[in-house]
Amino acid sequence: MKTLLIIIVLLFSTAASYAQISVFDLIGEATEEAEGAANEEAAKNEAKAKAKALGDKEAEELINNFFNGFEKFAHESLTGKCLNLMGEYVTLLAYCDKRAKEATDPCEKKDWLGMESMILLAGTSISYCPQEFYYEDRQYYEKDISEYFFGIDLQKPNLEHPISNYFYSYYQMQKKFLAELGVDKYADLTPEEKVIFQSKDDQFHKEFSDNNLAELDPHFSLYMKFFFANIQLDILNYDMIMQYGLFGIRNYVSFVGEIFTPQFQLKKLIEIASMNDQIKCNK
Repeated sequence: MKTLLIIIVLLFSTAASYAQISVFDLIGEATEEAEGAANEEAAKNEAKAKAKALGDKEAEELINNFFNGFEKFAHESLTGKCLNLMGEYVTLLAYCDKRAKEATDPCEKKDWLGMESMILLAGTSISYCPQEFYYEDRQYYEKDISEYFFGIDLQKPNLEHPISNYFYSYYQMQKKFLAELGVDKYADLTPEEKVIFQSKDDQFHKEFSDNNLAELDPHFSLYMKFFFANIQLDILNYDMIMQYGLFGIRNYVSFVGEIFTPQFQLKKLIEIASMNDQIKCNK
């Protein structure tokens, strides 16, 4: 409990300090510091060691993608640097969350919860990105983020653009499946039906991407990283998405930034601690 309280203080103090500055003015300096920081290298090595101990190659790859992101996305625009690095992070966090929830062995579940809590805290190292989105010119970033993802400003929708077809087709797919089962909302499905729904959802996105990715801005796949992470981490649910209808997500700053807020991080840390306390591992 003492450790959790220290973490809570750190989360709120970090958010408060970053909220006072326009960090894109300092992003070059922040990037250099992050690349050379010994504590970040130590965190990377510890995360990789844990993933290796768990025998999970995919986790190792995702960890490398996140910690090498500063260098990997150096050529991107300022918004591009932030969104891509955030995308690598949310993908890793969502993966750990999924593995923790799916693990049936109590000791393995504890290990994944430990990994997830460590990755959750690593997100504070890039909190200057979402803090900029939230605390500077938010209206500008709503436009900038949607243009980066899709190549157009969705505040001024173009019905002939492939992304509009994506949102419309996705909405119709969801609506049709729910109607076939005789319900109005995803929340009304049985656990078994939800598994089928999620399978259809995955299939839809794969087929749409395979058939249309060449026509879409190349950053559509980055949008999908945030989409699946928001679903996995219970920030979005399918009923909320259906309400968005033809033009998709309404608030792109929160879509990419909610996972980095102190409120979400605190809630998730308490959830992880609670789950961990209930698990008995005899290892």
